[in-house]
Amino acid sequence: MNALKEPDIGVSAVLARHGSSRLTGNLIVVIAVLVTTSVLLSACLSNLVATSEPFSESDLVGTWQGVYDTSLPFVTIPSTETLTLKADGTYTQVFARGTAGMVDEVDGKRWFLDEANIIHLAGGMWPLLGPERSRMFVQGLIGGVYSIRNKELPLNDGKAYLVVSSIGNGRFTMHHVPTGDPDSSDVIWFERIDNSSR
Repeated sequence: MNALKEPDIGVSAVLARHGSSRLTGNLIVVIAVLVTTSVLLSACLSNLVATSEPFSESDLVGTWQGVYDTSLPFVTIPSTETLTLKADGTYTQVFARGTAGMVDEVDGKRWFLDEANIIHLAGGMWPLLGPERSRMFVQGLIGGVYSIRNKELPLNDGKAYLVVSSIGNGRFTMHHVPTGDPDSSDVIWFERIDNSSR
């Protein structure tokens, strides 16, 4: 009987063919992972990036809270800033430092939202500056202007400022104007904790 004889293929050719298919398979997996990652990343970023969805003061009425962690050597002091924006155009701002009961409060002063979606708090605090400089700010002793969204905000005008952006579906981001790099951890983001002040 004559059996068909397979051609003699060298071991290196088999390994090269096997390695090539493995490389192709790995490349497909890498591409699939990259595509999936980019889709997930764009979905996550859509919640962080402002939209052009219009909003007004009435959409912001409610209670907002920012949490601060002041780190000192060997200790971290958690603090909270609670801001209640009322429908009548007044606000309450409470900054509670640590657990020792150190509280600063502003109540019954006016607030408004300008055309650049910046909240102006008349007589408001800017706790991000720290206790000493925050007191100086309230007294109008910190001068200069802060430029943001094509606006010049005077720092000795007796107002604190918060930047607001819509992220869609009635949700917003809110933070004080940064004291430095807007992408640093020094930016305190506020979260709405109640909207019953309407």
